[in-house]
Amino acid sequence: HVESQFVEKTKLCDMAEKQLSERNAEIQERLSELEKERSGATEGIPEDVLATFDELADYFEGEALAAVEEIDRRNREYVCGSCHIHLPFSLVAKLITLTDSVERCCNCSRILYMQPDMKGSFARK
Repeated sequence: HVESQFVEKTKLCDMAEKQLSERNAEIQERLSELEKERSGATEGIPEDVLATFDELADYFEGEALAAVEEIDRRNREYVCGSCHIHLPFSLVAKLITLTDSVERCCNCSRILYMQPDMKGSFARK
């Protein structure tokens, strides 16, 4: 009886090892695909900016960016979409006018960005 249990557990263990090996191979394949995709997506971005992004993504569990949210355009009130601290309009103006500007929230340090529709609404005014 003990020997049959041992044989059964050994088969179960072998099957689990095989499944683990298959899953690891699938994960490695998918990881390779994602690394190629990321490499293409980051082409042309300066290395120091990528390094900052990677550092923030690690620190904030993948949330390295924060959208600028408009509270009141007339009074030029804008906040960080992540920590909701008030942003100086001069910083928002840089994001509106300078396409290559990388600005960070003075409170949470995330990289700030403006939604295209919000940025476009300034161009129409």
